[in-house]
Amino acid sequence: MRANSLATEEFVFEQLTEQVIIVKLSRYIFTFPYGNSEMLLFNSINGCLIKMDSACFHKGNVLESNLTPADIKVLHEGDYLADDEIIISQLDSLYLSPPDTLMLNIEVTGHCNLSCSYCYQQGWPQRGSIQNDTVEKILTYIEKCTEYLDYKTIKLDFIGGEPFMAVDKMACIFSEVKSICQCKDIKLEAQAESNGTLLNLHNLKWFENLDLSVTLSPPEDHNKYRSYNNGQGSYQQIVSNLTDCRELFAKKSIKLNLRYNVHAANYLLFPSFLAEIRRLGLPVAAVKTAYTAEYEYNAFHNGLSLEQFMAWNSSAAIDALREYDFPVPFFPYASTQRCAAYQPFSCKVFYDGSIGLCNASPYGRSELHIEQIATNPELLNEYYREVKSWTPLQDPACSSCKELLLCGGKTFCMPKPCNYALYDLELFLKNYMTSA
Repeated sequence: MRANSLATEEFVFEQLTEQVIIVKLSRYIFTFPYGNSEMLLFNSINGCLIKMDSACFHKGNVLESNLTPADIKVLHEGDYLADDEIIISQLDSLYLSPPDTLMLNIEVTGHCNLSCSYCYQQGWPQRGSIQNDTVEKILTYIEKCTEYLDYKTIKLDFIGGEPFMAVDKMACIFSEVKSICQCKDIKLEAQAESNGTLLNLHNLKWFENLDLSVTLSPPEDHNKYRSYNNGQGSYQQIVSNLTDCRELFAKKSIKLNLRYNVHAANYLLFPSFLAEIRRLGLPVAAVKTAYTAEYEYNAFHNGLSLEQFMAWNSSAAIDALREYDFPVPFFPYASTQRCAAYQPFSCKVFYDGSIGLCNASPYGRSELHIEQIATNPELLNEYYREVKSWTPLQDPACSSCKELLLCGGKTFCMPKPCNYALYDLELFLKNYMTSA
């Protein structure tokens, strides 16, 4: 989102003394000292990052007398001087506007052929695979939703268990939703979160415009924490599968992303892992780091605090990605689109047809079923009325917060609502600027 540009004469000025006038920056601008004589200005409205001489600053704002016409032009064009009331008005409009994207998280199976020691589903009851009648109800639900809102995009997220253990159901859903989208001129996007053990050209041939996420780390780490159910390591099979599908990934109809689950025993191995991926010649779109969480029902212990991870993710991780010519896949940006949980009609469908709000929803917490909402999608919004109608502007703490655009407001799935980022903003921006 970009704020409406304001004319120079509308900038907020304040006279400090008879000779000194300050120009007020937007509330959503973050400033950090950089080097001995410069400041970084980060605009959370649009992600713009610039440097300016420290002499231009006074208590977080800028001194008009020390600004050149070129400086004013940069600040103006980058929305650094935007009116905060206009930003809030735009946010309110965005939050209340009907969404143009329908997001469905579909658990096609609860089965998995790996036994990962840190898996968040270890404490869940055993589950089966999605059945044809549930698939039919999902398709009916999607078609009905397109009658309520004028969608531009439908996003499908296939999860498990290991979703490719039910690839036939994945392919069926994808093909049928593709037909719906073609008839209604809607763009179809899909993603799948896979352990990579069942990937091959046959299983992938059914999909296009698919973001594929595969979790991988160095073999000594991967095989310890992500073994088959019989205890055998899975690293070599996954690498072999990805290598066999290399040409398909290179065509970019299926985008391969690697997820690196970070903990104390493997964060120092990250550079050598990236070097190995380059040596293998895998056409990886991005390598995404993730903090490996602990759960009371499994024995895994990370050994890194979240704060330690954030510092590493904002410094050494960036350096390694740049060294091996990978993009930095995360950057602070304005979070103006609510997640699936807060969007009308968007939801999670478990293998048995039970309904959740989004991917963060655990199994067995809802009495709602796809059969109930398939022909009447409004029942979903009524059942989850408190969540579906909420916006962060309803919360005084959120609406007045400087970090609102980065955070997006409190969400039900976050135990610490304001601990929203996997990076340290100041450290990240300084390292990003230095390595740019």
